[in-house]
Amino acid sequence: PVLDVANLGDSGVMVFRRDPAGGFELAARSAPQQYQWNFPFQLTRLPKSLRVKLARGLDMDDATDAACYQFPVSPGDLVLVFTDGFTDNLRDDEILSLVRSASRRVGFAAAPPDPGRLARELAAAARARADDPELDTPFAVEARDNGMPAFRGGKLDDISVVAAWVMPAAYSATSTPCGEVASQFPMDDISMTPTPLHREAFE
Repeated sequence: PVLDVANLGDSGVMVFRRDPAGGFELAARSAPQQYQWNFPFQLTRLPKSLRVKLARGLDMDDATDAACYQFPVSPGDLVLVFTDGFTDNLRDDEILSLVRSASRRVGFAAAPPDPGRLARELAAAARARADDPELDTPFAVEARDNGMPAFRGGKLDDISVVAAWVMPAAYSATSTPCGEVASQFPMDDISMTPTPLHREAFE
């Protein structure tokens, strides 16, 4: 099965997969689209009064500018969809560490961690970093690389995280709780059937 993704701008998608040791590894990731640092692609609808003020020949971003991906997925994979405030404040390795910690805490062999709780934990971790004026966050590193040598700390920005597990084709979200299906993953005849999506956001 394949996860089709169309992503525009500096929000993104990550896919995490179980590794041979029983933990998780980052299997796939989208790349941000930016004209230059901190100047991402974005969808905008301008009223006519503003459109006429645009420089002649200037095109607005639209859906056809989205980067398209096809990520192979398997039952047990974790899919995260997030806004840029999430990865401005957490490195990929820190996100991976939080996912691994959550799976160990609840015992993934018995059931996949609740995606709602996982989304909340990840968003809260990014929010806590955004408030810290001293941490060397990803945004701080990029700021210093782009002409702001004194910048340190997090970035207060929109932080939204959606978490979903890839489930077997036979899984029914209406009849089987997410927590009861991890041990039922058949490795044949599978498709991308997501659990109910869970979103956590801080603005």
